[in-house]
Amino acid sequence: MKILFINCKEATLFVLRKEEGKTTAGDNFRLALHLLLCKFCAIFSRQSAFIAKQVKRLHSSATLSGDDLLKMKRSLGIG
Repeated sequence: MKILFINCKEATLFVLRKEEGKTTAGDNFRLALHLLLCKFCAIFSRQSAFIAKQVKRLHSSATLSGDDLLKMKRSLGIG
């Protein structure tokens, strides 16, 4: 029975690994069980998912103009 339960530190790591797609089915089950029992980790999980979604959204819409790209390359000494 002890193998099914994880502590909050492990749950935090599982949340972050899950966002990266690096968890197993067993990890996901253990995390889901923990999140049912721990409101603080459940909040962390929702907040982490929200932040990851916002970063992806901002990253996908972020582009440099041609002039800005040229300035950046020159400041780096590559253009």
